[in-house]
Amino acid sequence: MRKLLTAQFAYATAMTTDLRAEAIAALEQASERTVMTVLELLRASEIYGPEPTYEAVTQAAAWNATIGAERRRALVETSITREEAAALLGVSAQAVSAIIKRGDLAGLKIGREWRLPRWQFDPDSESGLLPGLRAVLEASPVSLVALSRWIQTETSDLGALTPRSALQHGQLSDVLRLLRAISACLADPRGAKCQGYGGVP
Repeated sequence: MRKLLTAQFAYATAMTTDLRAEAIAALEQASERTVMTVLELLRASEIYGPEPTYEAVTQAAAWNATIGAERRRALVETSITREEAAALLGVSAQAVSAIIKRGDLAGLKIGREWRLPRWQFDPDSESGLLPGLRAVLEASPVSLVALSRWIQTETSDLGALTPRSALQHGQLSDVLRLLRAISACLADPRGAKCQGYGGVP
């Protein structure tokens, strides 16, 4: 998507080469929601130029797939196995499988093996799992990879805490409110519910 937007900038803006490069660099680091909003604004404005070529769209799709694969691979590398999770929780590997099946824990399947993101575990909680985890997993409108990035990123909407830290401090309702806002933004990027909110992963 960001690559596609880059193509739109090349056609649509009257920026100097240096300014255009800075704008593109900023957008490449922005959230997907921000990119979508800018694209929608371009479509609604008089500066919007010709549609990108088929080649540009193809390159954008390939770029997006590459980024997604890289992020998934990075998450897998920092996640733990079912056996490691069992040791943390003080249960059997089979019990971990049951926990995953009932939706109290999420993981990525690599062949026949599970990889479980570490952020879901909390040694200070009675269960060994992050407080409110099941509710967060049920409310999340995004992939586990995207959720893993978001939940470990500080946000001003939670007083500069990460959503994970907020959950540890008992702020489940605040985290769920943000997830509902994300759902609304993804459903309608230009809608009133999305105004002023920039937390979409």
